[in-house]
Amino acid sequence: MICRALVCLAAAWAAAEGSLDAQCNADGCADLPGEDYVWWGTGFLQESYIMASKTSKLSVSESLDKRSALDAEVTPATHVINVEDFGQRIVPFPWQVFAFVIGIFIIVAIHEWKVAKGMEPLMVADVSKPSNRLQIMGVFGASGGFVSMSMVVPISLDFSLSLGAGATTSGLLVSAGVISSSIAIMVSKSLVDERKWDQKFLRNLGIVCPALCLFLGFLGAIFLQMTATSTNNILIWAIILTSGQISAFLGTLPAIPGAVFWGMITPHKDRTYWMILNQVSRNFGLVIGPLYFALLKLGVTGGGERVNVRCMMAWTQ
Repeated sequence: MICRALVCLAAAWAAAEGSLDAQCNADGCADLPGEDYVWWGTGFLQESYIMASKTSKLSVSESLDKRSALDAEVTPATHVINVEDFGQRIVPFPWQVFAFVIGIFIIVAIHEWKVAKGMEPLMVADVSKPSNRLQIMGVFGASGGFVSMSMVVPISLDFSLSLGAGATTSGLLVSAGVISSSIAIMVSKSLVDERKWDQKFLRNLGIVCPALCLFLGFLGAIFLQMTATSTNNILIWAIILTSGQISAFLGTLPAIPGAVFWGMITPHKDRTYWMILNQVSRNFGLVIGPLYFALLKLGVTGGGERVNVRCMMAWTQ
């Protein structure tokens, strides 16, 4: 009904305007108000139409000249940003960081050695008793990779500029891991699935792959610290991209076996609920990563002068 009323009003207005034009042509309209006169019945649609009509009468060549002038003023970021302004301060890793990483490897090695000797693994779950402990661990674990990926986003452009590259390479740095992750999913399908289940192999895969990712990430961080002021940009790019691809491949390798195991331990009536929570956890990881980077940057700089971009990238590893 509203649409019909609007159509009728528009038709009535057009008819009135046409009759007025015909009268003007026949009798002359010297005493009628001019173009700038605001009619008492002017509405929002009519005003919008009048403004659009007036705007369309502007010179096209003038608009093109203005656009050309604006395009001439736009230059790539690599031409207008001085990398020296990013900061030259180097904040090396303290001994506590090395002790923490080495301690993790020692604890895991001792635990696995004792398990191989017959000890029951720590925090083993009794599947005969109902428990959501493993599902909760899976929810928190689902956000881990997305937190690591989104932490790099705030600094990726500055890091690329420090190596003589630009925004395109910055995007490649953030998203290149998708390539190797896709390959890892296809490989993991051939290792362990529902038809050839091997839980011992899955357990070893779930321990070795994350440990290797941690080791590669720590080596990459040390490498960035050592080359923070180096001018060999191509070598740095090659090593960082290669190590990132390897880490993404290893981190995704347990994906299919882990999903199959998750399906075995999750009651069928609760799978939809936990699947949604896992997806929420991934999205939350994308949000919390930049916030975590802001806190990390505040802790590294300590309120002092700006830190070297590559050094800051090393801290995000």
